[in-house]
Amino acid sequence: MTGLGRGHRLICVLSLLLALAACGGVNRSSGPAASGNRAGPLGSEEFGLSFEQLVSRVEAVEASIGECMAAAGFEYVPVDFATIRRAMTSDKSAPGLSQAKFYQQYGYGITTQFDKPIVRLGLGEDNRRIRESLPEADRVAYDRTLLGEDREAVFAYALEAEDFSRTGGCTRHGVEQEFSPEEVAQTYFNPVDAAVLEDARVIDALAAFASCMQSSGYEYSDPDDVERDLLERLDAVTHGADPSTLTGSAGDALTKLQDYERAVVPVAVECESTHLEPVVDRVEDELLGR
Repeated sequence: MTGLGRGHRLICVLSLLLALAACGGVNRSSGPAASGNRAGPLGSEEFGLSFEQLVSRVEAVEASIGECMAAAGFEYVPVDFATIRRAMTSDKSAPGLSQAKFYQQYGYGITTQFDKPIVRLGLGEDNRRIRESLPEADRVAYDRTLLGEDREAVFAYALEAEDFSRTGGCTRHGVEQEFSPEEVAQTYFNPVDAAVLEDARVIDALAAFASCMQSSGYEYSDPDDVERDLLERLDAVTHGADPSTLTGSAGDALTKLQDYERAVVPVAVECESTHLEPVVDRVEDELLGR
């Protein structure tokens, strides 16, 4: 769990007791999503899970992905939790760069880092070698079978963002076996975040964040608004095209957007760390009993 920073979708408040239902012909009552862990205390990891629950879910999803790929005639080695976890944090760091330098050079990496490490690392070394050994046509089929239409929607990426809406192929199949329909839906909202947002101290801290951003010339009321705005601006520039292929006026527009990301993100990070993170951490500690 990363508090209210980027990757979290502030869309709606989800009930703390998530309903469970049958999915894909599999009896969900025997899977991790239906094991009764929602009856216990909320955890600090993604989807309000405890660390142990998260490890169990990840391992189960990867096993399901492997079975699905094998049924389609492809070799896939389930990725271990440590590799998935490493991939989940890779898009916020780069070798040889401090966190502050990373933000200055890449911002959040939304418009500036298209070869996202989280995508490459999330497949694991074994699967990367398997994929690269395939002829081009088979590689395209491998990607489509594993990921569906969105080649960036690897499991690690979706898990880190707490947003499975873009997943497809065998990745989607694996996710649907181990996460409830509510957790898979685009409107999912982490129950821990929902509870934190209701705290009066956090409401005041969000107002302080907005004021801090405004003093630097930016109109954002929440850290997540920065990411959403960058994504929307990028879509408006690329119209779905590969950003690395843009030329002419579109290329110039992308360059300006990249400069904007590099300017706004350090400010957002500073305002968040000063006004919001300490309050959120304190409220989370109280909520989770730490």
